[in-house]
Amino acid sequence: MADKQSKKAAEPRGIQSVEVAFRVIAPFLASPGPFTLRYLAEKAGMSPTSLHFYLVSLVRTGLLVRNEAGNTFALGSTAIHLGLAALANIDAVQAAREPMQSLRDELGTPVCLSIWSDKGPIIVLHLPGLRTSYWTLQVGAVLPPLSAAGRAILAYFPPPLQKEVIARALKDSQPEDPWHASSVEQILAVLKEIRRTGISPRSGAVVPGFASIASPILNAEGVAVAALTVVANTPAFDDRPEGQNAEALLRVAQQISLNLGASHDKRFPRA
Repeated sequence: MADKQSKKAAEPRGIQSVEVAFRVIAPFLASPGPFTLRYLAEKAGMSPTSLHFYLVSLVRTGLLVRNEAGNTFALGSTAIHLGLAALANIDAVQAAREPMQSLRDELGTPVCLSIWSDKGPIIVLHLPGLRTSYWTLQVGAVLPPLSAAGRAILAYFPPPLQKEVIARALKDSQPEDPWHASSVEQILAVLKEIRRTGISPRSGAVVPGFASIASPILNAEGVAVAALTVVANTPAFDDRPEGQNAEALLRVAQQISLNLGASHDKRFPRA
C-alpha cells in the first residue's frame, strides 16, 4: 500500500484541462474530419455542453476551425503548422531534402518523399517540377498502398504483413486502379523484384494518366523508412526501370539511404 502511495506521489502533476482537450482532438488522429459536436462529445466522453467550452478555446488557438454552415469542426492552421514542424524533424526528411532538390533540378519533374501510415504512404516532402503542371501534390496526401511509393516500402515488410496489406488493397481497389486485376501472388512477385533492383515500377495512381516510379529509402538496419518518388510531368516521361530517370532516382535514393546510415551491402547491385 505504501509503495502504491509513494508511486502516486512521485507522478508529476499535470494540467487536467490540457489532457481533456487532447481527448477532444484525438479523433482527428484517425481521420481528418470534419466532425460534428455530438460526435466529438461522444468520443471524448463528455456532454455537448461541457465540450462546447473546449471547442471555443481550440478554435481560438487555431488548433480547430469551425464550419459555420454545417456546424462541424476540422483541424485548423495551428494544427497543420505543428504537424509540418514535426515532419521537418523526421530524420528521413532532413536527410532527403538536399538530394531531392538535386534530383528535381536534374530531371525537372516533381519529386516527393513518403513514409508509411496506417492508410498507406503519406507525402511528407514535395518539390514541384520545373515546368508548369495542371496538377499539384500536397504534403499530407495519402497515396494508395499499391502505388509505386507504397510498393517500394511494402517490399521490406515481413511477408505475412505484405500479404495482409495487399489483400486489403486489392479488395478496396477500383476498376481504374492499375493493380485492380492483379493477384496477391503477382504483387508479391513485383515486391521481390523491387528488392532486387531498387526500383518500384510504373504506377499511374499518384496523378492519374501520369506515370510515377519510386525507390525505397533504407536506414542502418536495412528497413525501408520512406520512398522517393519521381512523377512524370509529360506523357513522354521515360519510366522504364532500366531508363535514365530510374538510374538517377536510384542514385539519389542510395545517397539518402547512406545519409541515414545504410551500408552499401544493404542497397542494390545495380546502384
